Amino acid sequence: MFAPLVAATAGLLLARVANAADNIRGAVVFSLHGDRTPNLSPGSSVLTPLGARQLFSSGSAFRARYIASPAENSALNIPGGSPILGISTYNIDNSQVYAAAKDSYHTINSAQAFLQGLYPAVGSLTSTPILPAEAALANGSSFGYPLDGYQYCPIHTFRPTDPNLIWLAGDVSCQEYLASEYEYLASSDFAALQNSSFAFYQDIKEKALHGIPFNVLVGYYNAYELYDYVNYGYVHNSSVRKNISENELAQLRALAGQRAFDRNGNKSASGFIEGDMIRTIAGRTLAAKVVGLLQGHIDSKGVIGKLSLLFGDLEPFMAFFALSDLSDLSSSFKELPEFGSTMVFELFSVDDQNSTYPSESDLWVRFLFRNGTSNDQDLAEYPLFGQGRSSADMKWTEFKDQIAKFMVPKAQDWCDICGLRTPFCPFYTNTSSWGGGSSISHGRVTPPVAGVIGAVVTLVIVGIVMAAMFLGGIRFNRSSNKRRSELGGFKGGQKLASDADLTSGKAPAGAAVSRGHERVGSWELGESKAEEHGFGSLRRPPRSLTPHDDDLNVNPFSEPVKIDDRV
Repeated sequence: MFAPLVAATAGLLLARVANAADNIRGAVVFSLHGDRTPNLSPGSSVLTPLGARQLFSSGSAFRARYIASPAENSALNIPGGSPILGISTYNIDNSQVYAAAKDSYHTINSAQAFLQGLYPAVGSLTSTPILPAEAALANGSSFGYPLDGYQYCPIHTFRPTDPNLIWLAGDVSCQEYLASEYEYLASSDFAALQNSSFAFYQDIKEKALHGIPFNVLVGYYNAYELYDYVNYGYVHNSSVRKNISENELAQLRALAGQRAFDRNGNKSASGFIEGDMIRTIAGRTLAAKVVGLLQGHIDSKGVIGKLSLLFGDLEPFMAFFALSDLSDLSSSFKELPEFGSTMVFELFSVDDQNSTYPSESDLWVRFLFRNGTSNDQDLAEYPLFGQGRSSADMKWTEFKDQIAKFMVPKAQDWCDICGLRTPFCPFYTNTSSWGGGSSISHGRVTPPVAGVIGAVVTLVIVGIVMAAMFLGGIRFNRSSNKRRSELGGFKGGQKLASDADLTSGKAPAGAAVSRGHERVGSWELGESKAEEHGFGSLRRPPRSLTPHDDDLNVNPFSEPVKIDDRV
């Protein structure tokens, strides 16, 4: 468990209330998605109603900390709060709040649920109508927004072909990151863990893994995906809960955390560039985004970008924990974060709040983390970069200097580190041969070679499994086609005629994890058909490119927010 370094306020998740002299100027929040269907299920992962409630609860908690008036918090029996100076209390101001999410159903919907808690329908906040200026009509009447004043905040999303994606998911499409993974799979360390955990995974297979795709290797290789699958069943399916003990689930989680940290938190592994810490690439790009958003807020003298909200997967968490030395502070930071976990970078000053906006030398930063969304988990402050518990608050200038040691500030830098096979990278080089007759040889492993390496690694792993099964007297027993998953395909015999058919893509050579599947529909998007897009054969929500679509500027230090009050 994560041990907070400050005293907690009883019953209040936002335990770290700023000192009376602290004036909160702005904040950047990176949030993990909520509970979702597992990666190994047919179709894409979608946010569950439980996941939506987790993120709504988290959004409500951050409203209590950064937005709500003292009277609103008092009515809810919430003591204190640290409101951001000048932020709109009731009606969302899109110049003040920025939201961005990785382009997947469960992260986009997580962002929507969080924002519903952060800025709920105005009618639920006050009995007196609070209408924006544009609500007035020429005839003297006025209309509020539908659903009792539902609030609309634009959520920026980025496709795999968009260079802006690297700031939220720097590991995606990173060729050298993948090559480093192949190297680890061929190591003696991996082989030892694969062998030592083999019998445990075979036991779990018989109890709860009957419904996974047949080509998924059951073992440490897929530690996270297997835990993800069993954990979903443990939460949502009574049969799985009866078959799996709490200790077995905890062991699955521990192995998954170790695998995820090895994949994303190993600072000693290098890619094409010696010392580039390639496995932490997701944290290096996120760090640049955080600094860029805070710098944009400072450059505007506090006018825009007061609260920036980012939503993604676990890779940036694990990578940043390693880069910031949090994993050295506590082994808990090497474990998997719970659904809905949040990292917060809070910008504040110690001055008269009525004075002019302070200079950069008078600004401070603190880091806070909350593991999950349960009531017993508080938002607690932790020191970064090995500073010690008494120095958790840092000067803004010092924070920037520390982050600058490892962040990836530009898309071109990311391309230099990751390789030029990503579609947008040729635009940052002097060569235009990508996709043409000549091959770009950047990095030590090209995609064809990586495919061969992946296939060889898979054969090695299968050989290890076969040897272990032979020596242990275990044999293969293919299940009947009529055998159903303990999870019931998430609907099982209750599948209705109106339910959309589920399809799955083919796993590439050497890859035993089916992460490319897409499932249509979610708790909010409904059962709509997906549109096929060319890149990577991924199905994604239908979208159109308009002048108001995703930001095309790929510099995280540029202006983070464009005012957009369209409904």
